[in-house]
Amino acid sequence: TEVRRILIAQRRDQLHRRVVTGRGERTWVRITGLTLGFGYQPWRALLALLAITAIGVTLAVTLGSHGGLARATPAGSACTTPEQIGVGLDLGLPLVKTGARDRCDTTLSTTGQVLMVLGWALQGLAWAFATLFVAGLTGAVRKT
Repeated sequence: TEVRRILIAQRRDQLHRRVVTGRGERTWVRITGLTLGFGYQPWRALLALLAITAIGVTLAVTLGSHGGLARATPAGSACTTPEQIGVGLDLGLPLVKTGARDRCDTTLSTTGQVLMVLGWALQGLAWAFATLFVAGLTGAVRKT
């Protein structure tokens, strides 16, 4: 624990003193510092992934209750709360699909379209945080 704390402090110092050259490299170091603790705390990305999942479920239940989600059969009928939660899990978790979107999907209403676009953004963020978590866990991010 102490060694990790020292290495994180060393990396922050390198960033602060501008030892890390190049705008792209500094940006990458800042991103990995925020999301992974410079590769020494990959659990941060996992927490972010869990937060994205919670946001997806909240959006699906909230917007689904306001006409953003409907069943395919019978056409246009309201989705149940468990189906809405399943859609939210589908939006927030990469590689995990509940199958809820086969029964219940976004509508053509404005609310449904907003949910669709926000779902795309959440899926992109979920993939990014899942990838960062794996990279941090395997040590691919750490600088020696």
